[in-house]
Amino acid sequence: MKLHLFVMVIFVFLSCTKERPNPNQSAIDRLKNLYQNTKTDANHPYQNELKADLLAEQLHDLPSNIPVQLRYETAYEYLKAGENEKAIDVIKDIIITDITNRNYEYFRLGALAYLRKAEQENCFHQSGKNACTLPFTESTIHTNKRSGQRSVELLLQMLKFKPNDVESKWLLNIAARAIGSVEMIPQEHYINLNLSENSEIEFVNTFQDASMGHAGGSSMEDFDNDGDLDLFVTSYHLNDNVRYYVNENGTFKDHTKKAFLNGITGGLNLIHGDVNGDGFQDILILRGGWLESFGNLPPSLLINQGDHTFIDRTEEWGILVYQPTQTAAFSDFNNDGQLDLILGSERKSVRLYENTGAHFRQVEQSGINCKGFVKGISVGDVNNDGLSDIYISVLGDENQLYLNKDNFQFEDKTEIFGVASPINSFVTWFFDYNNDGWEDLFVGGYNIDNKRRMIDESIKDFMGDTVAFSHPRLYRNEGGSKFTDVTNEVGLNKELFAMGGNYGDVNNDGYLDIYLGTGEFNMWAIMPNRLFINQNGEYFTDETFNSGLGMIQKGHGISFGDFDNDGDQDIFHTIGGAVQGDVFMNYLYENKSTPRNWITLSGLLPGSRVSVYTPGFSVQRTVSTGGSFGNNSLWLEIGLGTATKIDSINISDCTFVDLQVNSKYKVNKQICEIEKLQ
Repeated sequence: MKLHLFVMVIFVFLSCTKERPNPNQSAIDRLKNLYQNTKTDANHPYQNELKADLLAEQLHDLPSNIPVQLRYETAYEYLKAGENEKAIDVIKDIIITDITNRNYEYFRLGALAYLRKAEQENCFHQSGKNACTLPFTESTIHTNKRSGQRSVELLLQMLKFKPNDVESKWLLNIAARAIGSVEMIPQEHYINLNLSENSEIEFVNTFQDASMGHAGGSSMEDFDNDGDLDLFVTSYHLNDNVRYYVNENGTFKDHTKKAFLNGITGGLNLIHGDVNGDGFQDILILRGGWLESFGNLPPSLLINQGDHTFIDRTEEWGILVYQPTQTAAFSDFNNDGQLDLILGSERKSVRLYENTGAHFRQVEQSGINCKGFVKGISVGDVNNDGLSDIYISVLGDENQLYLNKDNFQFEDKTEIFGVASPINSFVTWFFDYNNDGWEDLFVGGYNIDNKRRMIDESIKDFMGDTVAFSHPRLYRNEGGSKFTDVTNEVGLNKELFAMGGNYGDVNNDGYLDIYLGTGEFNMWAIMPNRLFINQNGEYFTDETFNSGLGMIQKGHGISFGDFDNDGDQDIFHTIGGAVQGDVFMNYLYENKSTPRNWITLSGLLPGSRVSVYTPGFSVQRTVSTGGSFGNNSLWLEIGLGTATKIDSINISDCTFVDLQVNSKYKVNKQICEIEKLQ
């Protein structure tokens, strides 16, 4: 009897501890099979090392000191693969000779390879620090200086040969600062970063996960509804797993496996929203961007189960479409209480879906007729009629603005509103930058027709030169009838090179600031990510180098949110490039700026309009995840500056009074009730 009971106990124990089958297995298998198809194709953008090895086999019988195109292509392919030592080895006998016009590009390649090698040897081991960030500080200056010094030596040689080479001048300033040897920069090549000793804005990277990844998307949101913000992160390659981090008292724990997400891979971007109306935020992962003929990849709709797990329901919801995309937006276009979906494709098409409550139904005749290479989609209420309008950012053609006429009918108003430019654009969003109650429009310029010039123009901006190659546009909303281009007058006429981007009030003064992720496929695209501070809705100042946010690795998904519940907005940034070896750690920037007063509102639906009135000024906000590349929390985190009293807060037909500053509230708009949480 005792033996029988013992066996039964062991059986029950083993049954209880047996790992549950992964409910996402079919989706995992689908993604795994797609990746397997890329592994032996040397032409696939993921497979740089494979291509480099094949090219290297053709070099065996060629003299090692002769600069032929095949040698250059082999070295550059190794560089893109992250095999910097191999890249250097391929060209080492050329870059020890005298520099000439014929071999100049090899010196350029060698200088970059040594700089990238220096980053691998130093920055990759500095998790929890502002590594690879201008200006370098005592704690982030490279300790292993050999590769950085060699890069400086090559760059100095190049500048003696071509003293007006803007790109080499910029890289020299980076490499010399990285090894703590600014004195090595000749005065004629020194670039002043205009540092301030009294900056009130400070961000410190506190993320302890040193996992390397590629370009990707990010969402900072309270996915488990426990009152603090969690993280969901993607990475570009199909063998890069997504990451789900749960906030446990300000520390993020990796719950990816527990969430059934091991094997859910890839995603250049993602968006989040509660598509089934159960009160928990769901995830839509977007794939295939920039991959051209290799980009026929499906999205993944992951339904949040409310217990730290996500289940793939892409097929059931009717959006298992194999199209290259990295942009989409959720919005309630017909005001029925359910989030609909607009999905942009690089196959020159846009799909609009109505949410029926159980699946998405494609709307065939909506009036949206976009045939461009879609890179960004933003949703906002342009004319304050209570309906969500759509702006589509296009690479290489005019952008388009569609006004919502209700019942899923849209009308092209691009020409009337004057918002077609820039012709080459990327990240975009609506926001009320001047607090006048009308949503304005930001569109990031991104002209890749001449990549070398785009890099040079970005550098010239730091050197104080005026540029007009591919600057962004800030359009001010003039009462819902037209927009005015105010880019020049607000100080944003700069070559910003922006791929990712979002907005938030980093100094809690009540005005929305801009943070942009920069870069391009090109390995020479080493630009700092950019922070612009809104000065009372009148103009923006560049605080990149004074803030700790001048990271020089490629930036993509950006998310604002108060992860530590201290009243100011922190920033999560997905960092890394597209090619195989262009990887880096993601950063979680804790806001250490000079404190100002604030109030936080949760429980509001996307699109809700909020007005906060204080004795000195008013703040106008719309609940939104923000930019088209990266997702803010849907918590409304509002800076109040020095205001110590709130007169009232209006949300649609609800007015709330007697609210305290520096407090967090949960709003129930349906019954006009508000509950203080802290």
